[in-house]
Amino acid sequence: MNEIDFYAQVATAGTILGIGVGSTPDQVESILGADFLDDRQRGLLRRDYGLLEFAFYPGAVWECRAVSVQVHRLQWDDGDMIPVILRDRFGEFSSQIKMSALEGRIGKLGCHVIAMPSGADLDFKRLIVQESGVEIIVSNAQLHGESGFAISGDVWSILLS
Repeated sequence: MNEIDFYAQVATAGTILGIGVGSTPDQVESILGADFLDDRQRGLLRRDYGLLEFAFYPGAVWECRAVSVQVHRLQWDDGDMIPVILRDRFGEFSSQIKMSALEGRIGKLGCHVIAMPSGADLDFKRLIVQESGVEIIVSNAQLHGESGFAISGDVWSILLS
């Protein structure tokens, strides 16, 4: 298995190794480990694993309501942005991934990617995996500068909510 398999599994299953929306911080830590940064602001908890980011909201227990796979961050990976369990299972992750490759793998898993209206932001296009509701953000332009570098057709992020 490789990185495209990982991204395709996330996009079609709507989970990361069985965790995601509805998981607690302890459940996430039990799968991904303790190498994370917690950021608590405005009563919310954001848990950052580099490539992966989880948003938890308070209630009877802290519950995950959104997960993002921040593929664009891998441009700056110095070896610690990928949780060990993911590197062990899927190997090395490249700094960029083409949507065409990911869409092909998603199709092999029996799912369909459809375009969504992008609104006023022409630098990105929004796609949805029809069967899971997972959103994929893809660069629609050559981007340079503070937001990093992305080539048209590169996956920017994958969003589970």
